[in-house]
Amino acid sequence: MLCFGTALADPGLPYEQLPGQLQLEQNDSARVPQVEFRSEPFFGATLLKETDYRGEGQFPLAFTRLNASPRSIMEAEDCDSLAAMGNGWTHSYASCLIRYFTGGSKVCTLGICTGFGSDMKPTSKDVRDTLVANGVINGTPYRWVYTHFKSGIREAYNGLGNLVARFDRSGIEHRVGHQLINGTNRISTVTHIPSGRTLRFQYNQGLLVSMTEPAGQVYSYNFSASQSTNTVTFPAATAGAASLVRTSLQGQLTDCNYTGSGFPNTYAYLKTVSEGALTLLKATFDWPCGTLFPTYSRIKQAGHNAKNRIQQRSLPSKIQLTEQFAGSDTASYRSLVYNRTFTQTNATDIRSPIYRPKGVSLRCADCDGDFKTATYNAKGDLLSRTDYLGRVTTFTRDPRGLPLTEVEAAGTPEARATTRTWDSRFPLKTAEVRGAVAKDWRYNDRGHLIKEIVRPATETLAYDSCRTGSTTCHQTVYSHTYDPTTQVIVRTVKTGPRPENGSTVTDYRNNGDLWKTTDALGRVGEVVGVDAHGHVTDQVDITGVHTVTTYNALGQPLSVAVGEDVTRYAYATDGRLQTLTRPDGSQLN
Repeated sequence: MLCFGTALADPGLPYEQLPGQLQLEQNDSARVPQVEFRSEPFFGATLLKETDYRGEGQFPLAFTRLNASPRSIMEAEDCDSLAAMGNGWTHSYASCLIRYFTGGSKVCTLGICTGFGSDMKPTSKDVRDTLVANGVINGTPYRWVYTHFKSGIREAYNGLGNLVARFDRSGIEHRVGHQLINGTNRISTVTHIPSGRTLRFQYNQGLLVSMTEPAGQVYSYNFSASQSTNTVTFPAATAGAASLVRTSLQGQLTDCNYTGSGFPNTYAYLKTVSEGALTLLKATFDWPCGTLFPTYSRIKQAGHNAKNRIQQRSLPSKIQLTEQFAGSDTASYRSLVYNRTFTQTNATDIRSPIYRPKGVSLRCADCDGDFKTATYNAKGDLLSRTDYLGRVTTFTRDPRGLPLTEVEAAGTPEARATTRTWDSRFPLKTAEVRGAVAKDWRYNDRGHLIKEIVRPATETLAYDSCRTGSTTCHQTVYSHTYDPTTQVIVRTVKTGPRPENGSTVTDYRNNGDLWKTTDALGRVGEVVGVDAHGHVTDQVDITGVHTVTTYNALGQPLSVAVGEDVTRYAYATDGRLQTLTRPDGSQLN
């Protein structure tokens, strides 16, 4: 796992994406598994997320495997062993809390470890996450409660440091059950409390060998220590179809100063990911003598038109990155060479330094994400950013680091300001004015969003809804009602933007599944049936048209029948759409 203060994988900023920390290299939701791959150019680290299963509904179950590289084989103080997958792989529910005799703690979850001192405050000053002893969630006491500032996710841990429940900001619960195997607690079940949908885990000799999803489909996992490989086999999408098999290989590097006596200082890293004969990812890590740990120097990914996408990283006085790739409409390579610079924002703190991207050299004329320079406060909060046209964007923040104002093209006639206010109880926006649009939010004591108001910025908010007979009010209001037990939204009412527009009501079942919508004329559209994952299978719209949808074992639609018209879908083994057959028989390949 990546650790704050070691790899700084997450800048801890909840509302901005800062180029130069974990860069998004790939985000592919159209395939199986859903893949997200990130690289961190300063420390030369990578993080791969592969989501094998994701349900539907409010805060649905999701099983994601994660691999962070490089990682020390000697340092075992993380939760990877709880995942029981081998080779440094962990998964989305293999989280834990580690307590030290000094009184400090470390929470490792979703591939990231966050340290807390004996005062229960994060050891890195740019992190706003919290850890509370004997906390309460939804009226239930827990030995430890960890809250992720960025997402609002709360995690409950028992006295052994095992994750026993995870909650979204609204309080919807994923409950984690454990079983004792060879004296070690292993995760046995994860249950979505509102719906009762459950993931079940099976082990052999202490290693995870399969996960069974709510419909009974089985995902198989195999770890080979002798070959340093991990293999996942997905359920066959349809009867008789070939199963997708995805294999990863681990590499290792040892400190050049190792003399052969004692235990070597060894780091492991994700070397390749392949499907059959196709290598989808190949990473090269180097460990020059005199450096603390390995860093990646080359990443090769499968790209368009049989042309690999290549990223190279070298270390002159600046961090130089080279990217080679082919577009979808050409087989020729395009190559970009650019430098990134970084700065330590808390220069006097040598124990917990905070690094931020200071600038990037211009890669191309249309590279909008490039910025010439950036400034920060001591906690790593972004204060200003200047692009290559000389335009400056400035930020002000509250004591929690939350952005109050953002002025684009500051000091010019084209300046545009965005202002925000925040709830004192939660890191949630209560108001935002951006250009001609103003939005306001209201919350209850649990942090549930109970009302959202959208209005022209030129209109003063005098009431939370337009008064009857008003000729000047142009507000659109969204009101939400929650189930007091399961915390899911059970009703959303949209009113406006004029009172005479009436209201549209969306109702949900008490397990969080969509039930029906009623428009301002009283016409009702209803979801008649869902499958074991929460996918809508049978629905009738407000005009009475009946739609039936079927899915394959991986949750992808196979057919959509609207009345007598049927559209059919066929997929490649990796889950990408291969053929769409329209109701008239014509095909799109």
